[in-house]
Amino acid sequence: MLGHGWLRCVNPGRRDAILAVVGDRARAGSQHHFRGQVTMPDDRPRWLQVNIQSIPDSAAQGFIATVDDITTAVETERQRQAAERKRYVDARIRAAQRLEGLSRLAGGVAHDFNNILGAILGFEGLVADTITELADAGKLPAETSSMLLNDLAQIRKGGRRATDLTQQLLTFGSRKQLSVSPLDLNEAIRESNDLLAPSIGAGIQVVTHLDPGLRPVLAEGVNVGQILLNLTMNARDAMPDGGTLTITTSTVDISGDENLENALPPGRYARLTLRDTGVGMAPETLDRALEPFYTTKPKGSAAGLGLATTYGLVNQLGGSLRIESAPRRGTMVTICLPTTEDPIEAPPATGITASGGNEIVLVVDDEDGIRETVARNLSHAGYTVITAADGAHALDLAADHDAINLLLTDVVMPGMTGPELARRFAADRPAGRVLLMSGYAEGLIDRHGMLPPGTTLLAKPFTTAQLLTAVRAAVQARQPT
Repeated sequence: MLGHGWLRCVNPGRRDAILAVVGDRARAGSQHHFRGQVTMPDDRPRWLQVNIQSIPDSAAQGFIATVDDITTAVETERQRQAAERKRYVDARIRAAQRLEGLSRLAGGVAHDFNNILGAILGFEGLVADTITELADAGKLPAETSSMLLNDLAQIRKGGRRATDLTQQLLTFGSRKQLSVSPLDLNEAIRESNDLLAPSIGAGIQVVTHLDPGLRPVLAEGVNVGQILLNLTMNARDAMPDGGTLTITTSTVDISGDENLENALPPGRYARLTLRDTGVGMAPETLDRALEPFYTTKPKGSAAGLGLATTYGLVNQLGGSLRIESAPRRGTMVTICLPTTEDPIEAPPATGITASGGNEIVLVVDDEDGIRETVARNLSHAGYTVITAADGAHALDLAADHDAINLLLTDVVMPGMTGPELARRFAADRPAGRVLLMSGYAEGLIDRHGMLPPGTTLLAKPFTTAQLLTAVRAAVQARQPT
């Protein structure tokens, strides 16, 4: 550095500011620090830190400048930060892979359980109807029929609880069928807050900061309600002695360069943030917070599916979810949902009721219990029913019955899938109707839970009323063009 002067150690863009500080007598005795990268005479880039301390002397104006070469320290810190960032990204990737594996497992389990539950609830309904008919005809004592119906009611209650559980598993696996439309997120938050207020408790203050310029998001109102319910109840449990829950919405534009963590496509998103002042989570708890059935609450008080279903819903809606928390620092959940420019419209009324008919329905399902209960319920409603256990048999039956009005088929079957059977059935019957049913529509719905255009899906398990309503709607649907 000999012969170059000490200002050679300062980035040219900072020299005027430093000289101004040096010449400011009002700051006598103060210290100033400047860090920057400079190019040395041998063209080597170096990181230098310049410390300037003025001399408090009323008779003379002076200063002391000390230059430290901190290149090694800066490079070491950068390497540490890069390593830390890599560990963080690797951990996020492993967590995402773990959740993806769990979601696939959850979806598969839900599919099998939905078929089992469908058969259980279907036969329960048939038995209950038979007991009621026998009692009305005087062939069964009233006391006996009442006792049997009460027992069946317990079976039905347990079946419905199990159904709710499988629906949550499907939601976590992002395989729940959705029917999204433009939704006002702010209004959904206001409505949810009104409904949740009695459950939150008087000791917790809810503060909202809602962006009035927020564009609509593509979602169902029940989706947002479920998300807010799960997160609000978690926040309430984290603040047993009271606190504040702050709900904020804002607009964020995400580019392709800045979102390595959430991996969202570039675009405009609505950001929903819920921050509580609760007890917070330890790192090991935070790492597993999104796993299904993981909970830190007392045994029997929670199933551990609240955050898991929230994650599944947000993921299926094309968004991202991030949780930040630390012990005694509260928790902040940040959700980003894609927005749309489409206007918000009221849903049309269907006008379809759960009535019967006299049409011919071909029912196809590889599960004997499902096939039998569906056929018996449709026959009792007046339909003529033909059944098949697989696609090949169904096509043979269809070839012998030209007057089939509706094909009601399962989606996931061995040999030939429901969609393939539907295509081959419709090829010979341009005016024929098709209704698909499934407990897990893997391969049929897209990542957002959307069905192909013109496709109708009846989700398992379903009640008799839901079955008859769906069949009636399919039969009365406008003929394909």
